[in-house]
Amino acid sequence: MVKKRIVIIAFLALVIIIVGGNFMMKKTIYSVTDILEGVDFDVEEQSLSVESIDIKTEDMFKVIEISEVQQKKLIDTFSKAKFQKTNYSSEWDYRINITLNKGYVLYLDSNKKIIVPENKRVAYVIKGDNDFFSVLNELVK
Repeated sequence: MVKKRIVIIAFLALVIIIVGGNFMMKKTIYSVTDILEGVDFDVEEQSLSVESIDIKTEDMFKVIEISEVQQKKLIDTFSKAKFQKTNYSSEWDYRINITLNKGYVLYLDSNKKIIVPENKRVAYVIKGDNDFFSVLNELVK
């Protein structure tokens, strides 16, 4: 009888730990420095390019011309963004190349506001009141 209670208590504790751990992981908020390894926004030379993605065409990447002022605005909003892990998406409509201390490539799903850094299998959604996608949408109209 005592062994049965111990097994039940141990099982319930394990379930609570697993469920609590999953809940805590889903709620973790990340900064840009967490998701982009070694990123440094304090460099003098900064640039950003945006390409639309259309997989139905032969040349699926189309460069979108944006001014230096617009580039800086996008870089600034991105640098202040907070992220949360989310389900992976493969419906990208933009590819962004950010050059700071080194080059970073991001694939974006602007409908779901999902960002996936190149060579990572982790997707992030921007959390909170951030203008990154609204600024991007204004630029590509």
